Amino acid sequence: MAKNILIPFLMLTLSALSAATYTVPGDYAAIQAAITTTIDGDSIIVAPGFYYENIDFLGKAIVITSRFEIENDTLLIDSTVIDGLENGSVCTFKNGENNNSVLSGFTLKNGNGNNEDPDENGSYFHYGGGIYCQGSSPTIIYCTIQNNNSAGGGGGGIFCFEASPVFQNCTVVDNSTDDVGGGLYARNGSSPEFFHCRFTGNIAEYGGGCYLRSISSPMMSSTVVENNTASNTGGGIVLKDDANLVADSLFIKDNISEGLGGGLYINNANPDLSWILITDNTASSGGGLYIRSSSFVDITHATIANNIAGLFGDGFYLRDDCEVIITNSIIYSNQDVQIYFRDSGDEASLDIDYSNVEHGEDGIVTNGNANLTWGDYNMAVEPFFCNESAGNYYLRENSPCVTGGDNNDLMGCFGPGCGPINVGPSWYVAVDGNDDMDGSLETPFATIQRAIDGAADGDTIRLNPGTYIESINFIEKQLVLESLAYEQNNFNLINATILSSPPAGRTCLVLSGSESENATLRGITISGGSDPYGGGLVIENCSPVLENLIVRDNNAEIGGGIYLSDSDALLVDVTVRGNSANLGGGIYITGGSPVLNGVWVESNIAYWGAGLYFESAEPSLLYATIRENDAFIEGGGLYQMGGTGNISWTAFEQNNGSDFGGGIVGYQAAIVLNQATFAGNAAGDGSVIAMYSSAVEIQNSIIWGNNGNIFRVTTDNNTSTIGLSFSNVEGGATAIPSTDSLIVGIGAGLLNDNPDYCNVEDNDYRVSDGSICVTASDSGSIIGAYENTCEGPLTVRSRNDFHLGFQLKQNYPNPFNPTTTIEYNLVESGYHSMRVYSLDGRLIRTIKNEFGGPGSHKITWNGKNDFGKQAAAGMYLYILDVQNRKLSGKMLLLK
Repeated sequence: MAKNILIPFLMLTLSALSAATYTVPGDYAAIQAAITTTIDGDSIIVAPGFYYENIDFLGKAIVITSRFEIENDTLLIDSTVIDGLENGSVCTFKNGENNNSVLSGFTLKNGNGNNEDPDENGSYFHYGGGIYCQGSSPTIIYCTIQNNNSAGGGGGGIFCFEASPVFQNCTVVDNSTDDVGGGLYARNGSSPEFFHCRFTGNIAEYGGGCYLRSISSPMMSSTVVENNTASNTGGGIVLKDDANLVADSLFIKDNISEGLGGGLYINNANPDLSWILITDNTASSGGGLYIRSSSFVDITHATIANNIAGLFGDGFYLRDDCEVIITNSIIYSNQDVQIYFRDSGDEASLDIDYSNVEHGEDGIVTNGNANLTWGDYNMAVEPFFCNESAGNYYLRENSPCVTGGDNNDLMGCFGPGCGPINVGPSWYVAVDGNDDMDGSLETPFATIQRAIDGAADGDTIRLNPGTYIESINFIEKQLVLESLAYEQNNFNLINATILSSPPAGRTCLVLSGSESENATLRGITISGGSDPYGGGLVIENCSPVLENLIVRDNNAEIGGGIYLSDSDALLVDVTVRGNSANLGGGIYITGGSPVLNGVWVESNIAYWGAGLYFESAEPSLLYATIRENDAFIEGGGLYQMGGTGNISWTAFEQNNGSDFGGGIVGYQAAIVLNQATFAGNAAGDGSVIAMYSSAVEIQNSIIWGNNGNIFRVTTDNNTSTIGLSFSNVEGGATAIPSTDSLIVGIGAGLLNDNPDYCNVEDNDYRVSDGSICVTASDSGSIIGAYENTCEGPLTVRSRNDFHLGFQLKQNYPNPFNPTTTIEYNLVESGYHSMRVYSLDGRLIRTIKNEFGGPGSHKITWNGKNDFGKQAAAGMYLYILDVQNRKLSGKMLLLK
């Protein structure tokens, strides 16, 4: 700001000394005409307009300013233009001008450089399209140097020869040269200084933004060098032959070099770089920095990230006896290789400490040609930038880099600039999210895999509504992947949160091996998949938990909706609807002993096993509804080949087997049916069950209101068996075929009496309060799939009371303030406790310590400790202990 008031202060001082002030076009039509008239100390004030001329200060200590310095309106800079008309440099300083020669508040454009021989060797070239400065040290303030060029010599925007001008708040933009220094070329002892300046969009062969060479000490502070291009080396800046730049708060970003050094190319120079940003630059080698030839480079408080090299050294390329010292810096996200040493030539040296380097020493390729000193206080951890994809390299409040430097100083060039990074236990994903964010509710990730990568055992990943297409790997973590349905208590979100497949088709989701063993999926729709095996979901060699999923409109050759292989997965309240396959339109199971609890399998089609197909497996099917599935050949509801099926509290309703087995086909299988209802099923033969060398046991069940023969048994040389007890079968014992191929066992309690369904037209196959079925079971209670009569709720199972095993669920809401709820399931009666601990192991609160029975339990924590005081905000563990068996979760208490 001190320099910002220099002009008015200088003008007032000169006026007090009786210096003259001239106006253009008031006193003179042209600026150069006014210059010719002035003497040292005079001022020229130029009104807005276009001035087609080339001006020369003629060695005079004068001030030339637009009205910007008087009216403080930046629009006056753009509207006060000196146009060089491709007739030399727009402005020339070559007669010993000093800092009292001031140019302020202009746009200088369309210059093509003076045809000069500054070396006096007889070679003339064009230098300095916008400004030519030789043997002078003027002051240039609030100027835009734009669209200038210089052929053969260099310095499309600015040229300095034995000159040390001072630039403040200047923009050097869209200048070009076919040689060196698209924005700036400074050499032969020139030490220009730049404060709050910007070099952008400039083009050269060498040094797209700036090219500085020869013994000098140029300075840059709070200056940006961005989006410049070099066709050879140094997209942003070239430092050569002892051009020892001193820089602080220098930001070099988004520059391109088709050769070496995307951001900064250093050759035999010794710069001092502090509080420097070098990001998102590109080169063939040395994406961020290329350092060589005995250079000595001191770097502190640097952030060097997301630079790319096509060949070697995404962050750094070091060679030929250069020496680099790095402290308090972040070198991260520069692809895989952060620092690269050339494999030939003299050994380069690197001393690095108190810095964060991605992959640690493994991120440095020495090629056996490096003198590397790796300090004791380096780290290799995620720095947690606020938003690196948007170029925001400030740090999150809880970044380890905030106090990771020497003496707890900052690492990198920017301190905290946004809230704390989300560290779980809840992670959020949205289709319009960003994987460079922290996965919080406000700034979600874009991909599920990014959330998995950042999560820890016990965490929950929540998907915002939308369609997600990606392959995911749970990497053996114990995680819950769910929609927002639970957090927002809005189960319409299940339909709106979809895992799908690309247009070319594939399985929507594959869960395989130990990597997925501990996964839980809840409240998500899986739709639109097409694959030979498992159009919607493939589960193989692992046993995840699936809860409240909708698997619809998928197709495959085998397992249209879900394909399970050698899995003991638990499926709870899963709806499988509208899928198709050759085998197993809804679900196909081969091997394993999965549990299907509360599944709803409806309107699927297949040739065999439209609803379900079991092969050599031992699944348990309970509290399920198998309805309106259509098999073009056999097994409308279920086709079981081999293995043993245990089916209880399950309804088979209105399924169709075009040839045989509208409800079930058993082929060399053992099937146990307890508390089942078969109604409205149809087939060419065997509307309820078709048996091929199978053993079927039926008890406590209702078989009534099906279309055609209820049972079919093959009449070949193989034998099937059927047992019936405590069941209501339409036709009674006469419904069972009389054949040598069937062994029949009739037990007690076989009925043949209308069950009095509640409302067949509305598919309500519960029984009335007066039905004979209400007390017909082996225990004197209701038979069939439904626990309730017409007066009760229409449900196949009592979800709230049925316990799924020893289970601890994620607390909700989470994060929370002031209270949260924790649900868990117990397998058996006994003493159990629920306690809350801090992350360092201190007991905070014993919420429960008592005797409890099996089933679901729910408790609330109010955020207070055992002494009734409010616990501090932060992360806590909650641990369920049942007879020394423990489950734990994490929860976050907010301020």
